Amino acid sequence: MMKKPLPTLKANPTHPLCIWAQAKAKQSTGRAINYPLQLPGDQHSISTTSNKAAEINVYPIPSEGFVWIKTSETQYQQVVVVDLQGRLMLKQDLSVKQNKHQLNLNSLNNGVYFLQMLDIEGKISNHKIVIQH
Repeated sequence: MMKKPLPTLKANPTHPLCIWAQAKAKQSTGRAINYPLQLPGDQHSISTTSNKAAEINVYPIPSEGFVWIKTSETQYQQVVVVDLQGRLMLKQDLSVKQNKHQLNLNSLNNGVYFLQMLDIEGKISNHKIVIQH
């Protein structure tokens, strides 16, 4: 039995809140199949977490280099920052005993990034951040 390939996620450069899932399978014409995946959110953040009990605030947006993360619960254990191409920019463990964390993102160039937070149950919460020095 042949397994279906998992889609890869790509940022849509024309709309920062829309990500395209591109299947590795190709049409009979040889062209890749793209599926739009609109993630919920406003102009400053998006979230794909199903845990609605915990509130996460990421500020300031845009940031000059330092970003604060404040959560209503102390259940997050790791934060990852990736660029629009999916490249890892930062990976930092968080103290699950604290609900406020500061990230130093001064080394990042101006632009849009995604901040991903991993909770103790393995769920991921995504937030869009903007760095503007």
